[in-house]
Amino acid sequence: MTSLDVLTMRDCRLNGSLPTQGWCDLRNLKELELSGNELEGILPSCLANMTGLRLLGLSSNHFSGIMTLSPLSSLQSLKYLDLSNNYFSPIRLSSFYNLSKLEVILSDNNEIVDEAESQTWAPPSS
Repeated sequence: MTSLDVLTMRDCRLNGSLPTQGWCDLRNLKELELSGNELEGILPSCLANMTGLRLLGLSSNHFSGIMTLSPLSSLQSLKYLDLSNNYFSPIRLSSFYNLSKLEVILSDNNEIVDEAESQTWAPPSS
């Protein structure tokens, strides 16, 4: 299965956390769709090994954790990311600034923080 390009397991009633064993071997995946399950916990660090991943669907699960510490920032080929309806700590847009190919981020029902907007502006002193 190490040559697998697309893995879709949408609405399969998967539950528990993603095991690190096995996922780390799927380095050639281009699309991974796990939406609509009951997966929980933090994203395994081995997701960072999927450097060719272009689509990642994780919506409607119970994932949690701090996005700045997640392996997603290593996915340089990522074009589409769906994090909707999970329990991530406030998602900072800066976590994705280095993903130059990213075209779509869906994050419905997660808190998003844009650091540029949250900084207090003060007029320059004369």
